[in-house]
Amino acid sequence: MDGVRQRWVLSESDLDNFEYEERKCKLIHLRRGEYGNRHVQSWDIKNESEWKEIFEDEKDVLFTSTPSTSVILGSRSNKPHEGLGYMPFSRLIFEGILKRFFVHDSIARTISRNYTAIFSRTTLTYEGVPETAIVYTCRSSAHWENDLALSATYFPDTGSIFAVFYGCNDHSTGKTIMTRITNRIAKSSEDGFCHPMLLVGVFAEIERARMRELVSNAKVALHDIIDEVQINGYRSISRSTSPEHPWLNVYEIRNGLSFWAKLLVDMISHIDELDEGACCRSSQGETFINTGRRIKDRLREIHLEYGALVKDCDMIIDGVTLATNLAIARDNMNDGKQMKSIALVTMIFLPATFVATFFSMTLIELGPSYVWLYPSVTIPLTVIVLSAYWVIVMQPWRERKPELLYLNKNVGKPRETTYCCWV
Repeated sequence: MDGVRQRWVLSESDLDNFEYEERKCKLIHLRRGEYGNRHVQSWDIKNESEWKEIFEDEKDVLFTSTPSTSVILGSRSNKPHEGLGYMPFSRLIFEGILKRFFVHDSIARTISRNYTAIFSRTTLTYEGVPETAIVYTCRSSAHWENDLALSATYFPDTGSIFAVFYGCNDHSTGKTIMTRITNRIAKSSEDGFCHPMLLVGVFAEIERARMRELVSNAKVALHDIIDEVQINGYRSISRSTSPEHPWLNVYEIRNGLSFWAKLLVDMISHIDELDEGACCRSSQGETFINTGRRIKDRLREIHLEYGALVKDCDMIIDGVTLATNLAIARDNMNDGKQMKSIALVTMIFLPATFVATFFSMTLIELGPSYVWLYPSVTIPLTVIVLSAYWVIVMQPWRERKPELLYLNKNVGKPRETTYCCWV
C-alpha cells in the first residue's frame, strides 16, 4: 500500500514518469514575526538559477522552530493535453523540492491516478527529524480541465507546514488558479496560517469553484439541447454529437460532486482528530481549535452547496429526459400521421387495383366493347370504401362528449340524485 509506507524518497522510476520544463512558480512563506504578528513573503521564480538562490538564502528560514507555512505554487503547462505530471521545474530542482519540502513518495501515485478525487492523511516519521509528521495528499479528478493536486507535510510539534500545489493555471482569462490560491493564503487570519487544514480548505474552495462552473455550463448546454429537441425533434441531437453524451457528462459531474461530498465529510472528521491532539499541546491549544472550527464551518457550507449542485444535476437530467420523451412522442405522432396518409392513398387505389385484377382473370372474358364497365364499377366501389373508412375509422360522431349526449337526451327532465351513506 503506497499511501502508508515509510519511504519518502521517490524512486528513479517514479521520477522518470514525470516530464520537466522550467515555468513560472510562486513560493509563499508565512511565519510569525517578533511581536506575534504574521509575516508574509513571496517570490516569483522562473528558472533553475532563481530556485538555487532561494534555497541558498532561505535554507535556515524554511524549517524553523517557530510555526511557519511554506507553499510552492507550480504552474500548469499551456500545451494541450499536458497533465499534472508535466512539472514546472527541472529534475534537479524537483529533487531538491522533494527533500526540502518533505514530500512523501505517495505523490507519484496521487498524480498518476487521475481518474478520481483523493484526500488522504497519514501519520509518519521522517528520518533525521525527531517528531512525527502528518502527510496530506489531495487531488481533483482529471475528467475535466484545470485539475489540481496538493502534497503537504505538517509537523505538529513545531507547527511547520510544507506544501506544493501542482497544476496551478496561470494562463487563463480572469483570475487564475495561482492568483486565487495566493490571495486566499495571503489573506488568511493571523492565527489560521499554521493550521494544516487551511491549505486543504483552499484546495476544496478551488474545486468548489470548478464544479460550480461545470454545473453552470452543463445547464446552459442542456437547455440549448432542450430547445433544439423541442424545435427539431430528437433526431437533431444525433446530427451534432452522440445522443447519450449530454446525459453521460451530467452523470459524471453528479458522481464527482457526490464523491467530493464524501471527501468533505472526511476532512471535517479529521479536523476533530486534530483538535483532540491540540488539547495536549500548550503551544497550540485554544487558538488552534478555534481556527479548526472556522475551517470546519466553511467545509460544511461547501458540503451543503455540493448537495444543492447534485440536486441541480438531477433537475437537469429529469428535465432533459422529459423534453426528450415529449420530442419522441411528437415524432411518433408525426410518423403516425404519415402512415395514415399512406394508408389513405393505398385505399384510394386499392378498389381500382382489385377491379382490374378481377377483370383480368381467365374466368371472365370481356371484349373491348366492355371498357366502360371498368370505370362504372371502380368509381362507385372507391366511393363506398372511402365512405366506410370515414364512418368507421375517423368516427367524427363519437368525438362528442358523453355529457353532451346525456343533456341532449334529457332536455327538460329533472336529474335524479342518489345519496349513498357509508357506515
